[in-house]
Amino acid sequence: MSWKRWLAWLGVLVGLYWVLMFAAALAAYWLHWRPGAFWNLHVVVMVQAAAVFLSIRIVGGRDAARTVSTFKLNPAAVGAIFAGIMIMVMAGILAGAGWLQAEMVRDLRPFTYVPVLVLVAFYEEYLFRGFLLNAMGRPCIALVISSMLFGLAHGLNPGAGWAAVIGISLCGLLIGWATLRTGSLWLAVGLHLGWDFCEGLFFGFPASGLSLPSLLHVTVTGPALVTGGRFGPEAGLILLPGLAVGAGLVWWYTRIKKPATHS
Repeated sequence: MSWKRWLAWLGVLVGLYWVLMFAAALAAYWLHWRPGAFWNLHVVVMVQAAAVFLSIRIVGGRDAARTVSTFKLNPAAVGAIFAGIMIMVMAGILAGAGWLQAEMVRDLRPFTYVPVLVLVAFYEEYLFRGFLLNAMGRPCIALVISSMLFGLAHGLNPGAGWAAVIGISLCGLLIGWATLRTGSLWLAVGLHLGWDFCEGLFFGFPASGLSLPSLLHVTVTGPALVTGGRFGPEAGLILLPGLAVGAGLVWWYTRIKKPATHS
């Protein structure tokens, strides 16, 4: 895709986002609706998703559409399971070092956040792996650039710094590699959704800087360089063993499933 088309798509994306946000704010004003944090998050995510899908549709993201043309439960479920294993490996290492304590919380609120996590996982993967990864030509270069953009997109999250951007970019490399290995987005969507659910809604780690209600309440101590501090595991060295386990699982799964020729 030419740079002119890139700029056109970016302009459409940003323009749609602000138009839709203004429309949502205007509707809330007319309806005398003052949403709390829960509904604010849901509205923002829905606006972001709509802007992404519409902008890609307008510029003609046929390759992105092909990656999700048929829903496949098996790779999505496998990806979610793999992500859960990765999070448990990191939690186990922190607990073994004496830097993590957990207690059960009797709270059903985490399940009310599942729809928004599903939407975030789908539209972010559709954007970064479905559209950008396919629109840049050479797979290796596209993998690196789309992963860097994925990391930078999280740079404004609470508690984010360069360590967080680098960590999220590394996560993008793993998810993008999984997409290239399968030729489909569904393993990637499962990895993304499973990671967000297990990290934020189950264990209660900060989810890329965001605090969500969770089934467990964890207290994490230890150096922020290792634990990721208030941004979460993605900003710490603890991410590396988790990604190593994830890479091994993706390689094993795509090998037995006869993956696409890209690697």
